[in-house]
Amino acid sequence: MPVMIYTKQKANYTNNDDDYYIPTTERLLFTDPVVMVEQLSELADEILNRHHDYEWNDRGDEYAVHTNYAQACMDSENLFLHVKKLFAPYSKIQDSIPYMPSDFTSWYSFVRGSNEGDDWCGDIQERHPAFMKKYRDAVEASKILSPRGGSYFVWHDTDQHGGYVHRVHIITRMSGDFFDHEQFDAVDKTLMQMRIAEEDAEMERWLKHSTTDEYKQEQAERAQEQRDLATHMGENGHTSFAANGDGTYTTWR
Repeated sequence: MPVMIYTKQKANYTNNDDDYYIPTTERLLFTDPVVMVEQLSELADEILNRHHDYEWNDRGDEYAVHTNYAQACMDSENLFLHVKKLFAPYSKIQDSIPYMPSDFTSWYSFVRGSNEGDDWCGDIQERHPAFMKKYRDAVEASKILSPRGGSYFVWHDTDQHGGYVHRVHIITRMSGDFFDHEQFDAVDKTLMQMRIAEEDAEMERWLKHSTTDEYKQEQAERAQEQRDLATHMGENGHTSFAANGDGTYTTWR
């Protein structure tokens, strides 16, 4: 019985080139094969959507590939370099990802200003909808499958200011009962499912609060405050205002 541990850790970088991690880590445990793949798919989408194609294509004084081909080549690169490693224990997904040259430095040199490179990128562009659909279908089909082996994946979604470090550890032949579930932020819930649940709970709290006398009083006071502000501005011929953050306003013509 496989299990998966996924951590998303916030990284913060200092100005003196030293890096450190501040304690804002989310740690999730997965024992359900379906939810396991759903979380991997969510992370794969983060990888695929990290950059806009024009950002990925910008190499300073030139483009890596023709702008018409950027989205397809970017997706192909991310699938081959990152997503394929993320889904290492899932052969169906592995087989769905198209081949890309392993030496990307040479690849960029190859595609720039080369008729052969343009032809190759054109082929990637033409096949882009098909191979993305094949990948998505493979992910969906893999939800009913167990990973064929263990794996460890790390992805740094960071820049010079910081970001997040994602770690995925899949362990086979181990039960979820081996772990103390209290040590995890959630069990068999993806990050997106957690966010949706939090938003739903917040909305429910707000709806309950909106029916209370306290909320009605707050709204009445807010309305009176706006009327007083409008009266003050009208009497003084003021047309603009700014909130000072302490419950007062500054107004001017």
